[in-house]
Amino acid sequence: MLPDKLLKIHQGRHALMEERVNFIPNDIHVSESMENLITIITAPNSAGKSIYLKQVGIIVYLAHIGCFVPATSAEIGIIDSIYSRIHNIESIHQDASSFFHDLHQMANVMENSSTRSLILIDEFGSGTNVNEGKSLLVACIEELSKRCSAAPITLFSTHYLDIVDLCESREMVKEITIESTFDDSGRLQTTHKIVDGRCPLQYANELHNIRRSLENQETFTDERLEDEVEKKLYLETHIQPHQKLVIQSAGNLLRYMDTNWKAISTDNMPPIISSLKVFSLKSQVLIDDSTYLALEIFSTATHPSGFMKGLKGAEQMGFSLYRLLNQCQSKIGSDELKMILQQPTNDISELNKRYDTIEWCLNQQNTSIVVRLKRMMKQVYEISRCFKKILENPDKMYFWKIFRSSVAHAYKICELCRDSVREGENSGLIEELGEAVKDQVEIMVVFMAITEIVDIDEGMQENKFIVQEGFDVELDNQKDYLRKIQMNIPEVTQAELRKYFPVFESCEYTMVPEMGFVIAIKSPMASPSDSSSGPGMGSKFLFQTNDLFYYSTPCCMELNDKYGHMYNDICENESLLAINQDLSEEYEHLLSLCWDSATLSASFYVIQTMEMFIVPEITDLRPMFSYTHNLFRQLNPIAVMASGHESFLREVMTLLKLPEDANPKDYTATAIHGTSEPNNFMVFPQSEKSMLNNRQRLWSIKISGTLTLHFM
Repeated sequence: MLPDKLLKIHQGRHALMEERVNFIPNDIHVSESMENLITIITAPNSAGKSIYLKQVGIIVYLAHIGCFVPATSAEIGIIDSIYSRIHNIESIHQDASSFFHDLHQMANVMENSSTRSLILIDEFGSGTNVNEGKSLLVACIEELSKRCSAAPITLFSTHYLDIVDLCESREMVKEITIESTFDDSGRLQTTHKIVDGRCPLQYANELHNIRRSLENQETFTDERLEDEVEKKLYLETHIQPHQKLVIQSAGNLLRYMDTNWKAISTDNMPPIISSLKVFSLKSQVLIDDSTYLALEIFSTATHPSGFMKGLKGAEQMGFSLYRLLNQCQSKIGSDELKMILQQPTNDISELNKRYDTIEWCLNQQNTSIVVRLKRMMKQVYEISRCFKKILENPDKMYFWKIFRSSVAHAYKICELCRDSVREGENSGLIEELGEAVKDQVEIMVVFMAITEIVDIDEGMQENKFIVQEGFDVELDNQKDYLRKIQMNIPEVTQAELRKYFPVFESCEYTMVPEMGFVIAIKSPMASPSDSSSGPGMGSKFLFQTNDLFYYSTPCCMELNDKYGHMYNDICENESLLAINQDLSEEYEHLLSLCWDSATLSASFYVIQTMEMFIVPEITDLRPMFSYTHNLFRQLNPIAVMASGHESFLREVMTLLKLPEDANPKDYTATAIHGTSEPNNFMVFPQSEKSMLNNRQRLWSIKISGTLTLHFM
């Protein structure tokens, strides 16, 4: 006997719908002991069946990302996956009708769902005639019912009022409906409240007029069925459609490397892998694409301007859970929130940590601290791109400025968290952030080194790497000597300027990087291209910036021959002090510090002050979890691959048509943070082997394995 499964929500609400309308809350109480794991909802159109299914799905989903839920109270058992069949999809270019996609989605649900799944099915079978639709729905209900106490928590909505009567197996099945009445004029009115029982026949007939001549409906012929079955079997012998992660990883790798290799590669250095982060499916709640779409977790809206459609960055985030929850103070916080939404977890300790963080932030005693944290979070950026630019070219002072600011504010956030936690208080992530800097003296050393060595303000003006005065005595002496030379040009040289430039507002010698000494003239009376009234013979026009015109003369060449080596020596000495090596050694800690701060920014505490959300009670009565071959079929493009499990990896190898004598340990799958954008990749450390149907080869990069793009 498996442990009891539980889903008990009192006065639950749809998190998105209540933003727009006066929403009617509803309850749900499902458990193994009540023998109602399979719930059938019958009601007229527009009564709210689909909204109710989505409401339940969203509440369970929010609980598994560590967020408060919109309800008066909630007890939710841990689940390992959410599946749905709610949205109808047609694909003209694949010659696939909405009914075909319905069958495909339902087959995926029936094959991959486990005893700890949540299944949401809306009007399955409505895309064909009544007889076929009923038969398909009855088959699904009976299949789940035969699992008895091992059946997943399942909610069906349908217009087939007698569907339960047609089922031979009715274990764990319960019927509910949405309360409806006729008003004085005879019109049907719904209260949107869930009640026990079946929808009365007269209500459904009144609204839908479903009396149809069934004998005239064309049936689903055996010939068509056999053709589709054969197609599916043929495709699955090569690539199983449920194993989307492997398919997308292979295709995206080749596409990404073809189009973006220059963005992650330079002439003088290989791509930089900054850190390694391993994820496991053991605590992952698996959700397929259709469920993400049905629950409106993400929703992309196109740009309102027609000429912007299709351009990079033109798409905007539409009304969705992500947009509702995104109260982050920084771009890196929004990215971390997106990753959390894409990786719901059933790890009790992780969920409790997130709940404790939200409660700590809502505590009125901590209000002033939260305000300070929010202010500092605005100054934390994703530093991997800055780090890459610094290594490629230290003269880009803008990235030095962002890098220093991000590290400084991330460190201050951790220090504030460390000083704010009271003894014996459950503060979740706040306490973790405080612990992150207790023994990390190296991080502060790097920050102080940047502050003491790099003159960011002057470097921004001159657009080059400049060392602070006072840090290196020998370098300061070289700069002072060169500065005196520029200020004390001999009188004969000044007279020579009048010879070449008889008419000018101001004229002086200056040093230009890579060019040496030049003459800068402000507002000449004639255009440099006018030889008749321009500068004298022997001068050469170089370039113009704003109202300054730069020339080279024989005197400039003499100065370069005499003092030019000093400028080169200064540049060389400054490049040696660019502390690239120190940054590389401590970069992983610095990156972790910034992402920890981003996690706090994504902890959803702001929305809780606006909405009546409560902490759900999470129960975990699962038996010991183990990986099986069937688990691999539950992978979706959002899940991150596990590593180190031989049975799991053996199935991956079988799918990729690898030799039988291959060692699974050579084919681990992990995820990393890289310095190029996007920052999430997967690495398959392996030799070059054939992939899929032995015609595609993995693109191997000689770093630590094969670099594979991982889309989040």
